[in-house]
Amino acid sequence: MASIRPRVVSRSLITVPVILDGSGLYDFVVDTGAQITTIDVQLSAELHPKALGPTHVVGVGAYSRAAYAQLQLLQAGIYSMKDPLVLVQDLTQTQQIDPRIRGILGENFLAHYDLLIDYAHQILSLDGAKQMQSKVKGERIALTPVPDEGMYLPYTLPLVVSTRLSGISNRRLLMQLDSGIDVPVLFES
Repeated sequence: MASIRPRVVSRSLITVPVILDGSGLYDFVVDTGAQITTIDVQLSAELHPKALGPTHVVGVGAYSRAAYAQLQLLQAGIYSMKDPLVLVQDLTQTQQIDPRIRGILGENFLAHYDLLIDYAHQILSLDGAKQMQSKVKGERIALTPVPDEGMYLPYTLPLVVSTRLSGISNRRLLMQLDSGIDVPVLFES
């Protein structure tokens, strides 16, 4: 288990230093709601990752086009991933919050590790040996199986918890954990 000292932006976004293809350090937002790691268009122009073609990106109330690419190596702290798939996308909106942000560290990287985000102590821990769960004390909230799980690739499964919200409903609601946003978002089904 290794800890990374994150930088908290705008009281809720967690950024960590990342090395890409031996270059960097670049500030990336840790986003448990992002399926694929994303790099900014300007950073892509600097690094020249292997282009793999266009795609569509769907987010909360947003739809855009992006390009797939592949890096040779992505490193965050002591952890690394060879040949990661990345999206190349304009991050101007995120960079309005902090212009130092160059990308988004998504689930295709994070899903390989147990992850602990400790906002109070400003610590982010990744555990590749899966030992953290037995060592960390405190209350735990179990993840809920994702409906229609077969529709997702393994690293694109959203992190979902079952909740109850007072004043809204007596039934349980499924909510996705997303460290890349700073307010809850509810959808009427």
